[in-house]
Amino acid sequence: MAKSATYCPTCGQRMRETKYKFSRNAVQFLSEFARALAEGKKGYVETSKVYDFQFKGSRTAELTQMKYFGVIRPYYSTLDEQSDVKNSGKWTLTILGEKFLRDEKQIPTRITVFNQKVISRDDPKRITDPSLKWFKQALHK
Repeated sequence: MAKSATYCPTCGQRMRETKYKFSRNAVQFLSEFARALAEGKKGYVETSKVYDFQFKGSRTAELTQMKYFGVIRPYYSTLDEQSDVKNSGKWTLTILGEKFLRDEKQIPTRITVFNQKVISRDDPKRITDPSLKWFKQALHK
């Protein structure tokens, strides 16, 4: 993850460009996330549950990264949508995330984010990892 910061000449807000790679750690995190989602049967995973994942790396950084890759999103209930809640502390898979886990959709392996917006993506590629095997087996039961 390479980072460089500049400041807005008008308001002085820090603007940062960050490059993310969908690495093996990211695949393992997404696999753990999907497992927790399936086991919880609530339709979402709470941020606090992410800290229980058997995963090496920063869990909160991975949540942010997965959001930028478009494979997870904040989960909002009907009540959340009617309020001014920015993030409910609950996360769920997107359709892209589900299709990626089923090996039906490819995603970019690298993206660039500037000021919290994705500004570039490389070409989508198939990413395979042994940690996804359980997910594919569970689909066939």
